Amino acid sequence: MRLRRNERTSLWQGSPHVWYNWDVMKAIKEQLKKESKALLSGLGIGTGSRSVIGLDLGLKDFRAVRVQKADKKASVKDILARPMDQLKHLNKELHIDEDENVSINFNSDNMAIRRASLPVMPKEEIEEALRWELKEQVQLDISHAKIKFDILGEKVADDGSKKIELIAIVYKEKEIEEKIRELKGLGLNVQGVFPSDFALAGYIDNQKIILSQEKVGLVDIGGVKTTIGVIENGKLCFARDVAVGGDTITEAMTGVLVSDKGKIELSMEEAEKIKHEQGVSSDISILSMMRPVLEKLANQTKRSLEYYEHRFQSDAVKKIILAGSGSKLKGLKEFISKETSLEVIHVLPETACATGLALISDSSLNLLPKKFKAEKKAALKKVSVRMVSIALGLVFLFSYLLLSVRAINLNNELGVYRSYWQSIKDVASIKDRTALFGYAISRVSHDELGAGKIMKELSNVVPSFVMLETLDIMTEEPSIELSGIIRQGDKLSEFMLALENSVMFEKVKLIFSEKNEDYSSGALDFEIACQVRP
Repeated sequence: MRLRRNERTSLWQGSPHVWYNWDVMKAIKEQLKKESKALLSGLGIGTGSRSVIGLDLGLKDFRAVRVQKADKKASVKDILARPMDQLKHLNKELHIDEDENVSINFNSDNMAIRRASLPVMPKEEIEEALRWELKEQVQLDISHAKIKFDILGEKVADDGSKKIELIAIVYKEKEIEEKIRELKGLGLNVQGVFPSDFALAGYIDNQKIILSQEKVGLVDIGGVKTTIGVIENGKLCFARDVAVGGDTITEAMTGVLVSDKGKIELSMEEAEKIKHEQGVSSDISILSMMRPVLEKLANQTKRSLEYYEHRFQSDAVKKIILAGSGSKLKGLKEFISKETSLEVIHVLPETACATGLALISDSSLNLLPKKFKAEKKAALKKVSVRMVSIALGLVFLFSYLLLSVRAINLNNELGVYRSYWQSIKDVASIKDRTALFGYAISRVSHDELGAGKIMKELSNVVPSFVMLETLDIMTEEPSIELSGIIRQGDKLSEFMLALENSVMFEKVKLIFSEKNEDYSSGALDFEIACQVRP
């Protein structure tokens, strides 16, 4: 990596040949490697393995899943499910490190997910255009709300004009801040906040439950509401909430039940037990109490998908996936399929949301407020300071060892003195380079170059299939140049679009790209330049 301020300063250069104690130097090298890995991993640079905790917060229970991520692969390592009143013990039970990132779900009545079509325009103008487009479609005061959006693609309208298709999240940031403070008080390092159904879409895409180009409906049945969505090309592209959930079914069963034992009035606890044991019951008296709610759920599912097809001129959705705690009701899959004439191809496991939260932790739709992202930057500063200390210790050790060699060889031949003198020059060179290294990192730590903000933003947008090798920062322009290797060459445009869509970079252009035959098939060497937004 390189930093530049009116001139280019190289931070990493080849080390000269010197005499040293191999065991001691090896130990220092390993420690420096460990610190470097921690810093680069925090910046999103490199391919090191890291773990993320996905935390699905429900009304009654929570589920936590640790996912180990390395390159394009991810694997579940630990799973924990407990009642909400035991959340305070999560840190201890799952042995969560203080710097281990946690991604949570956040759903609120003051949050709306809407699909929108806008004329083609610069990215920086989209948010303001969405405020006008959605102000009549959401109930909260959109002028004081936050908006996150994802560009789904472009299409040509009937009049021949090009339109941008987007999915937008409108929400109140204050509610998220309160929830994060509560979780941080429990020792959890929350660095990701996402609506549940985006996490479910990420899980479905990662597990290859459907083909990449396939379209499917998602029916997420919670306790008090159900979200009906559409997933296409691995992304959630539509969502609508209906006031029907698992608790609604239970409440419908709390009336008077007529049986061979006479009339019985069920409590919520008794109704929940019967619902859990029998599901969509064959007992006519029980089914008659449940059926109106189940029919409403089926009708709303069908109507929502038909609305999506008509409103967005889409092909018919013929398959659906069930998710959420309410989806586990016995016989529900068959009932929904029969009533809607849609094929229910899968019922997601209860850990799907938590796993999906960990999988999408690097997504640009992260609702985490900026003030909490700054905490991650502070942690990276601590790592960089340790790196400087180790580097300086390395210089002192070099000096000590070489001076010892000099004392032993004072009476040696002139050739030894000459060789030693050359070694002293090499040490001075190392000292200068290491001092330059320390100075550069110190400037980054104090953000004198503005590099901290740039690195922070890069940590949000650089995907796992990109390995950065150099970063040049020019403050006069201001602009940056990135170079490295992209393991999937066909995703270079996706990476450039992510940079263009970020809050910090604009006018992204490709300087050059060429095949990297030494790395892997399809890999590219690239160099990209972009300007830093004022």
